[in-house]
Amino acid sequence: MDTDSALVLLLWSAGCVILLLVAAVALFALREHTKTKTGHVAVLVMGDFGRSPRMQYHAASLARLSAVRVVHVLALAGSPPCEAVREAAAEGRIDLSLVVTIGPPPSFLSYLWLTRVASRVGMQLLQLPAALLFWLPKCDAVLMQTPPAVPLLPLAAVACRVRGMKLVVDWHNLGYTLMELDHRPAMAVSVYRAVEQYFGRAADLHFCVTQSMRVLLQGDTWRTIPTEASRSIVVYDHAPSFFRRATLDEMHKLFTSDDGQAVLPPSMRDQSANPFTMVNSNGQAFRRADRPALLVSGTSWTVDEPFNVLLEALQALDADLEAGRVLRGPSKVVALITGKGGEQARYQPEIDRLNRELRRVSIGTGYLKAFSNYSTLLGSADIGVSLHKSSSGFDLPMKVVDMLGCELPAVCYGFPAISELISVASPAGAGNGEIFGGGGASESEAASELRDRLVAMLADWDDPEWKLGAATPKLRAKRDCLLGNLKRGSWDDEWGAKARPALERLLGWSS
Repeated sequence: MDTDSALVLLLWSAGCVILLLVAAVALFALREHTKTKTGHVAVLVMGDFGRSPRMQYHAASLARLSAVRVVHVLALAGSPPCEAVREAAAEGRIDLSLVVTIGPPPSFLSYLWLTRVASRVGMQLLQLPAALLFWLPKCDAVLMQTPPAVPLLPLAAVACRVRGMKLVVDWHNLGYTLMELDHRPAMAVSVYRAVEQYFGRAADLHFCVTQSMRVLLQGDTWRTIPTEASRSIVVYDHAPSFFRRATLDEMHKLFTSDDGQAVLPPSMRDQSANPFTMVNSNGQAFRRADRPALLVSGTSWTVDEPFNVLLEALQALDADLEAGRVLRGPSKVVALITGKGGEQARYQPEIDRLNRELRRVSIGTGYLKAFSNYSTLLGSADIGVSLHKSSSGFDLPMKVVDMLGCELPAVCYGFPAISELISVASPAGAGNGEIFGGGGASESEAASELRDRLVAMLADWDDPEWKLGAATPKLRAKRDCLLGNLKRGSWDDEWGAKARPALERLLGWSS
């Protein structure tokens, strides 16, 4: 056989294979489209499901619906999920068998950003189509979070069309803005934005974390989500019911446990000498008279959280406490930064240096393995601090939502959408938090403003008889707002009033 004949035979064979594959996919799609409602729903997370609280709450809420038989989670394994998800999984209402499907790239390809991204996308392009088309049972709907949008959004859009499944996109942020903040190549940023904008239109229903984001995505610049109220819903983040003030016994148990000890500053890690509480002869916990003020900041250590601002503010606060410039302030402040992520390595050497040099402020970093311990930590704190700067300006930090759920006043970095969550003050009260930075302020100016907010909130530190978790007049006033006119409803209230009716309309489920 000559070369030309061999080439023709090869092309003909390749064409036949392609036709057979197209025919197989067409037959598969036809079969899938003829299936009636299955009662199955999928939740897609391109990351650690245990560190995606909003998607965990979605899964738990879906599992409680009578129209839903099973919620399938397709995600990356890592941290354990919250108790509500674990309970539903034990009852067979949530299927976690596909959680490890989206595997990480090989370690030898992880050294350079370009090879790391290329290998990760390549792995996902091999795994995700198989998972979405074949491994995942036929579902009535697929609920996915974005970002990341690449490559999940286009793949999910195609898979849903092929199999006759409804696609629901939950917009957490705009992924291209995170890439801009991380100084990724301009071409990659442009392609990413185009994917978000174009394939986002394929969704049958959209959830947005803020009204600001909904308006942006509906506007003339994006035109990605429909203007009909029934197809684009603002579902605000709310903390579930287990986020609340901690009791003294819970607080004592946390800081004498291995998990709680791990987040304390190294100089305070002594299970026999809890810095915040003690127990009496009856084994009941009580607050130490000399206990330090407890400041907590939860983080994923991402590029949109400039922790140098907090570290600079803590240095200034230490100097103020040492010089007596905080009126009747606490003798010591413990700042705990809890979470894990890539940017921690950038800040840890500076944190270690400050712990050697500062006299009145100590800084602890660590990751609480148990979700319940994280809620107890927030419920034990005096002040919450959020360094979330928002790459887009249109999302809201879930960590602050958790703080407010624990009646913990939050001091937040300023950006456009934060006013949808934080009220500084109003004629009705003192507000539920404070805002610093933003509005073009430099990071040094933001640090100075943060220091001012902390000094004001820590002034007139009280004796051990105060209301739990509200040790100064300003903190008490803000807690009164959190318990009164600014009290936030639960996630179940928000989801039941907004997400559930929208899904029932879309899928024809009965209430």
